[in-house]
Amino acid sequence: MDTTMTTVRQILADVTHNDAVTQMSLDTKLREDLGIDSMISLTFLIALEEEIPGFTLDAATLEAAHFETIGSIGEYVKLQLASAQV
Repeated sequence: MDTTMTTVRQILADVTHNDAVTQMSLDTKLREDLGIDSMISLTFLIALEEEIPGFTLDAATLEAAHFETIGSIGEYVKLQLASAQV
């Protein structure tokens, strides 16, 4: 597993106070499976910006589909990091 996805999982585990998140499938749904609500979502997104060097949340590109699963949010972070390096 790549370091970006590992970091996303660890931040999510920290925010949700659930260490099991680090071992969950990339298909784990954030809202349905983990019970993440809008407040936790905001906390998680802020933590991603603070903890991942070079990652900046872009509200214009963030879509609901990006925030469905652990894998989809990880892919969004990777896309943002790649576009920042161009």
